[in-house]
Amino acid sequence: MTRVEAIFENGVFRPLESVDLPEHERVVVTIESNRDRIKASLDALNRLRLHREQMAAKFGLMPDSTELIREDRER
Repeated sequence: MTRVEAIFENGVFRPLESVDLPEHERVVVTIESNRDRIKASLDALNRLRLHREQMAAKFGLMPDSTELIREDRER
């Protein structure tokens, strides 16, 4: 299976890179828009946030180490 990004223009999918296929070759196209990928990423981030909140409720808040990191970099 080969993954090829394309643009949909004037009713036709136009590949953004060359495709090594003979003319008139039948293929199956699965459509995944950038909108779908962004939504999936946001959903994953929300699951991570929820997990972090659950762990914080169970074990207490994790300390903010931003200041320690800054001090370490300045050394």
